[in-house]
Amino acid sequence: MLLRKKIIDFGYISKDYEKIIEGYILSKYDNAEKLFKFKDVNKYLENFGFNHNEIIKMGRDYPEIYAISAETLQKKIDGMKALGYEEDVVKKIVKSFPAVLGYDVDSFEEKVEGIKSLGYTRNDALKVLETTPNLFGYDIETIKEKIKAYKRMRFDEQEILTIAKTFPLFVYDPETIRDRKNALRKIGFSTKQIRKITLKNSGIFEMSPEDIKTQFDGIVALGYKKVEVRKMILLAPRLMTTNVDKLWDRLMNIALLGVSEETVKKMTKSYPTIICVAEETINEHFNNFISLEYKEEEAKPMLESSASLLCLSSSTVESKFKNLVDTGYTKDEVKHITIKMPTIYELSEENIKDRIQYYDSIGLHSIMLKHPKHFMQSTALTYARHMYFESIGVKIDENNFMKLFCSDKNFVKQYGVDKKTLLEKYDYDEYKESKKTIKK
Repeated sequence: MLLRKKIIDFGYISKDYEKIIEGYILSKYDNAEKLFKFKDVNKYLENFGFNHNEIIKMGRDYPEIYAISAETLQKKIDGMKALGYEEDVVKKIVKSFPAVLGYDVDSFEEKVEGIKSLGYTRNDALKVLETTPNLFGYDIETIKEKIKAYKRMRFDEQEILTIAKTFPLFVYDPETIRDRKNALRKIGFSTKQIRKITLKNSGIFEMSPEDIKTQFDGIVALGYKKVEVRKMILLAPRLMTTNVDKLWDRLMNIALLGVSEETVKKMTKSYPTIICVAEETINEHFNNFISLEYKEEEAKPMLESSASLLCLSSSTVESKFKNLVDTGYTKDEVKHITIKMPTIYELSEENIKDRIQYYDSIGLHSIMLKHPKHFMQSTALTYARHMYFESIGVKIDENNFMKLFCSDKNFVKQYGVDKKTLLEKYDYDEYKESKKTIKK
């Protein structure tokens, strides 16, 4: 009775007690040894960093764990670390699939090599096993048969390998996956589009066919046309696994920033990712522009025209603002530039710096201030056109710089040379390398 009380007091129920103690797992030991093993394993798991509730869940999922000594458990943990896993990843694997502690240590490396043989690098093989630790107990030939089944369903081999890095594809019945693909096809997606969507959000495969249709219809009910929803899902596959009520709350939250309903719809159609982001995050990002001394009436049009800015972290925006100031513009000038062309914030800091340095080198520092939109043309094309004009004896300055920025069609019509030819003849990367060499 003492043994039962100890186990129940720990947090298990009578049914658990029967599995752990009265079943075959510890049946060969006397009560004193059973209690010792029970305490020994719990202490080891606690010391390794698992909390009380996690230990109970692991014991229920894999009661055989109590037949393994703490010393042997340590050897299994060390064996997994030897594969290349960090301790926090080992904890994650053991927590989700404690039965891995029942496998032979020598089989761990064999399993990694087996997964590699499917076409993975070692790092990717480790990722697959981290995503689906059940595979430590799978025969490689069984996995190969599943890959063949997926291929018969028109899955591309690389697609199969990619999905399995983040989704437990190899433990699913291929027919189940086929049902999900058919459900996506029924709501209007092509085979190519389904591949694109599921590669970015393999969680869709965990939805039932009914849930897939319900989710799609739910998004349509928010006020979009079906064709618009399909385009939105292609841009942001996460929409399919984000609760529709949450999507509605996020639409309303954006409206509360002072944006009209029509504009909210326009923003979400062009950049649907913004309604996959939590309300507090959106609010924080909006307020960050205010903290950089943009007025609300300045910030709102910026975000309306470039909705992706609402997904940029505050630290990223602040860093790019500072980066622009450091290149020689005042804070007011940076504000002026970014209000006129907010997509500048979508460029990397290295890209921004590179463009400014090049314009400075050809005497066009003021172009960004006066005509920010031209700043978005690739530096490679600007350089190639500038070099072309030099080659025909035309000096580009602030009076005729627009020659650098006319459309490709007009440039060919006026000068008889196309973009591809210019980029091949005047290679900007080679130019940058030569500048580095000169500096050395």
